[in-house]
Amino acid sequence: MRSKFLRSLEACDYSPDVLVNNAGHVASVAFVDTDRTKIDAILRLNMIAPAPQSR
Repeated sequence: MRSKFLRSLEACDYSPDVLVNNAGHVASVAFVDTDRTKIDAILRLNMIAPAPQSR
């Protein structure tokens, strides 16, 4: 599903040249001690969420 933001860009016939992923979400403990749920949330925010916007 396309986000409202992307649909508004498409309606204006605008195509961005650059996508800057400036999401700020990190674990505050060592990676080996990080809960799997927290790791999944970080990956979704920093890798999966920007993918549709970069197409």
